[in-house]
Amino acid sequence: VWDGCWSMVQLLESDLGTELKGKLVVELGSGTGLAGLCAAAIGAHVLLSDVETVTDYGLRPNVERNSIDNTEQDEVEVETDQSMRWPGSVQVGDGSCRCATIDWTVPLASQAQKAEVDLGPVQVVLAAECVWLTELVHPFVSTVIELLRGATGGAVCYCCYRDRATAKSSTFVGMAAVVTEFKTAGCDIELLQRVTADEVRG
Repeated sequence: VWDGCWSMVQLLESDLGTELKGKLVVELGSGTGLAGLCAAAIGAHVLLSDVETVTDYGLRPNVERNSIDNTEQDEVEVETDQSMRWPGSVQVGDGSCRCATIDWTVPLASQAQKAEVDLGPVQVVLAAECVWLTELVHPFVSTVIELLRGATGGAVCYCCYRDRATAKSSTFVGMAAVVTEFKTAGCDIELLQRVTADEVRG
């Protein structure tokens, strides 16, 4: 689990967690699913996504492990309004989760259709340290922008990132390149928090 993911978890323990309660969230590049599962635990309805192999062999098993199964239903308060969840989701904590394959190099609309999910209602996009190679920057930013522009009620994206690239890096990319790509596309960027590596739990 990367430091950026732990930073996202720490943000979820503060004001961001309160903001996400009851919201429809898409997490890009979910990896193990830690950040998205934590968001669900506090009350968000999260669509965790990654490339197909990660989704099938990592995300889905982790969602299943953390879902509230039928034997526990009498012990917890179960939300009955399914309209505010992604279709096919399971309850995780106070929220819910489901998985879908989202490959940033493949048209988003066709992937949503294959997954039988309408991404229009998305309210928040999360991304925790999922862009570290130069060739990923443009596909990632394009996917985020497509989600934000397609959001029927407006949406915002939160990114957490540990900058590992040096000035001489040709393969690895720094956060500045990601920010520049967003700004070039006309997005407004705001730095919410900066911490040292020593301050990141994990």
